[in-house]
Amino acid sequence: MLHFFRKTRRDLLANSKFFKYLKYAIGEILLVVIGILIALQVNNWNEERIDRNRETQVLKELRDDLVDTENSFLRHLNLFGEVIEHKKAIIKTIEGNLVWNDTLQNHINNFWYLEPLHITTASYSTLKDWGVASI
Repeated sequence: MLHFFRKTRRDLLANSKFFKYLKYAIGEILLVVIGILIALQVNNWNEERIDRNRETQVLKELRDDLVDTENSFLRHLNLFGEVIEHKKAIIKTIEGNLVWNDTLQNHINNFWYLEPLHITTASYSTLKDWGVASI
């Protein structure tokens, strides 16, 4: 292919056909420009596809993080309910002047127990790195 273009260029210059050579040169330049534009468009399509895939992945991770955090809150709500029941039992024992027993000891042992609240923020950090999340 390159041999054909080279031969055509030489023939046009050798026969003093400057205007034909000029048309040929402009046509060749246009072909190169069109090729570059097509390559840029294909590259843009590929970048958009990659961005959409990354966005979908981060949204899935964000959903998973929110579900994990919700589960942690629900566990804490249950624990708070249990702690309240232990406190009520202790108050009832104190107000009723009841005798110390193993059940009361169990309530006192579980009176303070709370596990740390776990909030998952990995996907939110990714969004912050991308400049999507501001806080």
